[in-house]
Amino acid sequence: YCTLMEAVEACHQGATIVMMPGRYGAVHLKDLQCPPDLPLHICGASAECVLIGAAQPPGEDPRQNRWALRLENCRNVQISNVTLCNADNGLVIDDTCVCIYMEEVVVRDAFYSLQHPDARLHNIEVARVTDHSRCPLWRRSWDLYRGRSIRPLLSHRWQYGLQAVVTAYLLLMTLLLMVYSERFYNETGGKEKTHAYVVSVWTSLGMSAGLELLFPFSLKWTRHFF
Repeated sequence: YCTLMEAVEACHQGATIVMMPGRYGAVHLKDLQCPPDLPLHICGASAECVLIGAAQPPGEDPRQNRWALRLENCRNVQISNVTLCNADNGLVIDDTCVCIYMEEVVVRDAFYSLQHPDARLHNIEVARVTDHSRCPLWRRSWDLYRGRSIRPLLSHRWQYGLQAVVTAYLLLMTLLLMVYSERFYNETGGKEKTHAYVVSVWTSLGMSAGLELLFPFSLKWTRHFF
């Protein structure tokens, strides 16, 4: 087949489409409804040599290169061994998609790596994805806390553990610093109690925020050891 879309139209349910090395334009997969026992698998020869996206990075016009790969109204589709590049969003999965599996995917030269609905409700699994996008650190941390980020080899249930750790850490640090402010007031007997309390609350918030910021780096560092 000359193009990927020709292969998708000809080979639908239960097929495996192998993409040969090369650069492919932005791909929009739409209305691919496959049964659970016959999923459609789109696989590249290797992520290093199969590039999906525009030839140049997106310019100043926000309408250019909105995504490298978009899935709309798709069911039971698997994509692996590709690189998504040169777009505002590497991968966009619409709310109408269910049962989507991504593996061995690299995202680079994109502002944001992945946009998808609630992964638990739509049964979206993203494993072994290398993120080299230019997304700000605060956005990565917030998405990680909400469970909307890409997580290497971690189940979605792990997200509850992360939120529990962050919440427990925040409560513990607030309690300890409040106890310290009370002891400080008993020793001095002055009006510093209120000041110390305010400082303790803001310090605990800052420390908890710092902990959340470290998690994306930790995941990125440990990704290569799995």
